[in-house]
Amino acid sequence: MNPAAWGRHPLVRIPSLVVGGLLTVALLAGATFAVANVLVRTTETDATTLTGEVRRAVVHVTGSVEITTGPVDRVEIARRSTFGITRPRISETLDDGLLTVRVECVGGASTMCTNRVELVVPAAVSITIDALGVDVADVEGDVEIESGAGSVDLDRLAGEVAVSVGGGSVHGRELRSPRVRASAGAGSVDLGFVTAPEDVEATSGAGSVVVELPPGEAAYRVDADAGAGSDTVTVKTDQTSDRLIRANAGAGSVQVRYRP
Repeated sequence: MNPAAWGRHPLVRIPSLVVGGLLTVALLAGATFAVANVLVRTTETDATTLTGEVRRAVVHVTGSVEITTGPVDRVEIARRSTFGITRPRISETLDDGLLTVRVECVGGASTMCTNRVELVVPAAVSITIDALGVDVADVEGDVEIESGAGSVDLDRLAGEVAVSVGGGSVHGRELRSPRVRASAGAGSVDLGFVTAPEDVEATSGAGSVVVELPPGEAAYRVDADAGAGSDTVTVKTDQTSDRLIRANAGAGSVQVRYRP
């Protein structure tokens, strides 16, 4: 048979048509699903109270998280979710002192899913958070935060803090934490202390870094470096001090100064 005629032979054309048809159906199904996610929108809210001792919390949310403090013997959870066809996966448990809250979108970005979770927890709890934007206030336990995209606000914290933000800023106000690690890939890092910290590391890949320390007799061993900007240190320094401040910016200014 002439090779040029192969594509016209029924035994070749039929499988080709079948494959083409299946691809068309798949593309149409995908497009229909995407359109339905846009047109069919559901907003769901709920509130949950879990009673019992809480020593540690693990929070994973595809969306933003706000944490404040309240009674020692219970946790209050308020959730608001907006989604298309697929409802987010939700799990809220308190078992042997461990609080676990998971609110996760299903199906990737095409689901048009957003969530916001507000928690009221005992002040002494230690918390690990993975979310897109975090606001934590008045927690006395240790706090660890991972935020891929979204700013982090820290107010009046007392425990050790470790924060990593991919795209967004880190703001700390009235901190009493002895040790703080705060890094932002693209955004500013601004930390303000009301008591003299022992060890601070504040870094930004592309943004300014400011560390404000309380006036007093404490002296600090300071390592300040701005790769593409100015660095200013106006606090009392002593290179033998046990109190260490490291402030570094890849592209932005660095300031280590006293609180006004």
